[in-house]
Amino acid sequence: MMLTRSVALALSLMLIGCLQAEQAGPSGARPSSVPVEAAWVGGADGGVYIQLLSVAEREIEAGIYAEHDGQPLFSGRLYSEAALRQPLGDVTGWDGDCIYFANQQMTCSRE
Repeated sequence: MMLTRSVALALSLMLIGCLQAEQAGPSGARPSSVPVEAAWVGGADGGVYIQLLSVAEREIEAGIYAEHDGQPLFSGRLYSEAALRQPLGDVTGWDGDCIYFANQQMTCSRE
């Protein structure tokens, strides 16, 4: 069971990275300092690049990068009140404290 959960988590991370890794921001230019695995998430008014580094039952390690210059905005762990359901689905947003997922889940910093 534990091996199955680990495999599912690894596949979820790979899928998210593969599906979104090629997206560029609205400007079309991906800053060279943004990791290739980071996906652009945002809308017409702008966005950020989000890289999911690891997923555990109630936490995610992520890097968040500025859209225009690729500067790191956040690097660390984000936490969920409840166990994260798999697959997480697409990342749909970042509000400066929390990452939101298409399946109505979210993880937030504790700062």
